[in-house]
Amino acid sequence: MELLLRGESLGLAADLRCEYALAPLESTLEVIHIMEEKYGEFSRLRITFSDDLAAGRDYRGYLHISPAVDFTVEAVGRELIIAGDFRPREKYSIEFFPGLESSGGKKLNDAGDYFWEVQIADLKPAVEFIDGGACCCPPLRRKKSPFAP
Repeated sequence: MELLLRGESLGLAADLRCEYALAPLESTLEVIHIMEEKYGEFSRLRITFSDDLAAGRDYRGYLHISPAVDFTVEAVGRELIIAGDFRPREKYSIEFFPGLESSGGKKLNDAGDYFWEVQIADLKPAVEFIDGGACCCPPLRRKKSPFAP
């Protein structure tokens, strides 16, 4: 970049000319991390990027999940939330395709390898009673005190 200050308008004898080299801003979108979240008996994946994603854009076409599973994708800030029929203890491969773009125009690097394996955690053990029902407990037997009549 070149900066030119006209000397006569500033009361200087000569013009002042300066050149500056500007470093480019980070131009690629990066995946920061992938995390599994449990909500009830279901799991979803939360993928965090280095820049905000465009809300309302269909990001399904930019990724592939194997084994195949029906899923939805929602962009919230810097995160993609993938909800689907993920089975506990199953390992899934997730691949992002180049061209996935942030709201600011940053894209995944074409030369990057965007392939991850994620294993879905097992369900937490739980017991649920279908009916409250009645509890039949034996009556408490009180010991007689040797000092009582």
